[in-house]
Amino acid sequence: MKNFYSLRFFIGLVSLFWLVLSGQFACAQKPTISGFSAIVNPICAGTPATFTATVGNVTGSYNYTLTNGSSPLSGTATGNFSQSLTASGSGPQSYTLTVASAGQSTTATTSLTQLPSGVTRLYVKANASGANTGLSWQDAFTDLQLALKYPCLGSLREIWIARGVYKPRSVNNLDDAFSLLPDVAIYGGFEGTETDLSQRPPITLSNPSSTTLSADVDGDGTPANNSYFLIYNTRRLTSTASLDGVVITPPSSGSGFGTVMNNSNGNPNETSPELRFGSESSPQYRNLLFTGNNSSISVVNTGIKGGITRPSFINCVFRDNPFALVFNQGNDYSSGVLSVVAPQFVNCVITNNMNGPGIPFLNISQINSTDQSAFINCSFLNVPAGVVTTNTDGLSQNDIRLTNCVLWNTGGANTFTKANANSLLNVTVQYSLLDQAITSYTSGPGNLTTTSSPSCRPPAPNCWTAHPLSTPAVTRPIPPLMGQLQI
Repeated sequence: MKNFYSLRFFIGLVSLFWLVLSGQFACAQKPTISGFSAIVNPICAGTPATFTATVGNVTGSYNYTLTNGSSPLSGTATGNFSQSLTASGSGPQSYTLTVASAGQSTTATTSLTQLPSGVTRLYVKANASGANTGLSWQDAFTDLQLALKYPCLGSLREIWIARGVYKPRSVNNLDDAFSLLPDVAIYGGFEGTETDLSQRPPITLSNPSSTTLSADVDGDGTPANNSYFLIYNTRRLTSTASLDGVVITPPSSGSGFGTVMNNSNGNPNETSPELRFGSESSPQYRNLLFTGNNSSISVVNTGIKGGITRPSFINCVFRDNPFALVFNQGNDYSSGVLSVVAPQFVNCVITNNMNGPGIPFLNISQINSTDQSAFINCSFLNVPAGVVTTNTDGLSQNDIRLTNCVLWNTGGANTFTKANANSLLNVTVQYSLLDQAITSYTSGPGNLTTTSSPSCRPPAPNCWTAHPLSTPAVTRPIPPLMGQLQI
């Protein structure tokens, strides 16, 4: 009998061992949680935050609780975890996820920064050492991109940038280019202590801004391995979007890319990701200095499929650029809808830009589009490659207007040219002073011509002393506008 019970005990052990091996009998395992985090971080307080995690060692459904110390969210789920919880509070918040199954539970934590809503101004300062919240000079962002991608944009109206050099984060990544924001004015040139815009140091020809936006990501001082674009605008922007008081240098990588790009697309149902632009791109650029550009187009203004691109450049200087170029391009892409590209330059100085033969300052390339570029109170001095050229089809109308401008050493008969004989180019100049060698323009009222350089001031010899404000017969002192200052 004893042997009989021993045999039964042995058979029971073997059966239990077989059940364990076959997975039919096992002790409950503790669940595991990995990769617990918020999809978007930081986030604007009061908006839903979605958390995800990989959950393991559970069979079937499990119970979960997600909380940051108040208003816990509980429920039952299967598979990996994904739930949303409305963010509350502000600043860094700790969130806890608890998963329970078969009498076992495990917990994981993650941090989510919740930004306050209602912010009207953000601060950026390269050497700030505070909390990096952007809410004051002390706690300013050190990375401009953090301000431009701030989640709570509804009330934001200004971004102030202190002296320093600010760059995109990586090479050849469109998402890392700086982009202007609708209804937001971006100001550079601060010392980092100001409380009112009027306290910002003056920005002039001789005293440019102390804030530089640079595409030289790797810091080697050459065009190689730079960001393709420094400023790349794809949103719908009107004149309420602006950039004021920065230096733009050096250029982006390669001559085929633009340092500043303004793009518009009139087709709201665009299917090509690379052409999904806002219907209008008309921001304002004020008090900018473009300098040291060796290989890239300085500004590209693009309008396609009925888009409108009308950026304004006010009190801007394009100076000492081995390669400085504004490129306007319009294309209907066979849509039959005209686009309008019409940048306006006011009180600007374009000087000492040696682009080389056949590369004037403004290049126009249009297919069934309209160009209406305008220059008001601008000075073109020592731009030997010319001011305007067109290479467009016979359907595109290009009407360029210069008013109250000075043009000297701008290529003579090549100041205004057509690279394509079929191009339609009408250049109207009025109330301006022109190098006598300039031809191929329609002369409006009030023009004067000269054989002496206007870039000096009396009493130096051979200096121009009149300004054509109304008619050639009126002689007045040179007005104190940036476009007419001594270079």
